[in-house]
Formats: sequence, structure tokens, C-alpha cells
Amino acid sequence: MHASNIGFANSMVGETISAIKDSNNNIYDLARFTTSNNSDLARDFAANSADLASMAIDSTSEAFKTAYKDSSDQTILAHKQALQFVDNMSRSDGQQLALNTNKTMMYVVIGIVMVSMFAMKRS
Repeated sequence: MHASNIGFANSMVGETISAIKDSNNNIYDLARFTTSNNSDLARDFAANSADLASMAIDSTSEAFKTAYKDSSDQTILAHKQALQFVDNMSRSDGQQLALNTNKTMMYVVIGIVMVSMFAMKRS
């Protein structure tokens, strides 16, 4: 009977050690898998963040280029119109043209004053 108890105990110890070894292997595999997945997630997150940042910078840059171009075009048009206005004003096609030009100048000055007053009241 003693031999059978020793055999049973020996068998149980062997099975326990085998179970612990299998458990350790499974924990190792789980830890390796988890670490690998976390590493992959971090890599993918960094890549996607870089892509989003690049797209945002490109979009912002394009918006600024468009805004500056539109602003530049408007400034050039305003200068052309001002030069045309001065050219029309300086022509000596007769007294009626001078009178019309003076009226136009008066309306422009009144408009500028009104816009300025409105802007000062709003701020």
C-alpha cells in the first residue's frame, strides 16, 4: 500500500508540475501575443496620426494659399479701379465730366465715412 501511495503522490506531483509548466507556457504565449498586439496598435496609431497631421497641414496650407491669392487678386483689382478712376478724373473731356467726377468723388467719400462710422460703432 505504501508503494501505491508513493506512486500516486509521485504521479500527482508530476501532473501538477506538468500543469504548472503548461500554464506558464500559456501565460508566456498570452503575454507575447498581447505585447505584439500592443506594439502593432501603437505603430498603427502613430502612422495614422502622422497621416492625419499631414492631411491637416496640407489642407490648411491650401486654404491659406487660396485666401492669399483671392486677397491679392482683390487688391490688384482695387488698384486697377483706383487708377482707372484717377485716369477718368484727370481727363479733360469737358465741364460735364468734371462735374460727374466731382459727384462721384463726393459719393465715394460719403460712403467711406459711413462705413468707417458703422465699423467704429460695431467695435
